[in-house]
Amino acid sequence: MKSIAIVMALVCIVFISGCATPEQIQARQDGINQFRSTRPHCLSDEQCRRAWSGAQVWVSQNCGMKIQLATDSIIETYAARYGDLTLQCRVTKVPALGNGYIVNLDIGCQNYLGCTSDPLMKGLEFNQYVEGVMGEASSSSVASKPEPAANQDSEIQSDDKRCNTVQIKRMREANLTPEQITDICRK
Repeated sequence: MKSIAIVMALVCIVFISGCATPEQIQARQDGINQFRSTRPHCLSDEQCRRAWSGAQVWVSQNCGMKIQLATDSIIETYAARYGDLTLQCRVTKVPALGNGYIVNLDIGCQNYLGCTSDPLMKGLEFNQYVEGVMGEASSSSVASKPEPAANQDSEIQSDDKRCNTVQIKRMREANLTPEQITDICRK
């Protein structure tokens, strides 16, 4: 009987101590810091409109719950039931210090063991997607030279506004239809 108690105590100690190594914890913290530092920051009304439109498209395609509320400052899905692995999302547009707005995603599920997708990775995808939809004029984007057109699909032009191949690729990776991409590039 005493040996069973010792085994149970050891099992409890193993579960309490956790399984993450210091390197894994640091890598996770680095990911969180990257998420925070790459939040979309729109400066102009046009950028903010495009960012907000892109955020709503991303939420509808990537969060497992349906959108419950969509205003000019918040996009929120229904909450998942307790224990559910489905992602629920809330996006807020908050004034940035100085100028413009920051588009912030809060994502997770109602299960302490994890979600269907890693919320941190989804958050990084969201930031990248919204930055791509906003265009290259964003203050937090890295300036890059547009790639040359390889075929007629590589650039979509309309009224002197265009999306380059990198932006189109990001939108396709986010499963936007050609019609949605054309609409975004026209704006």
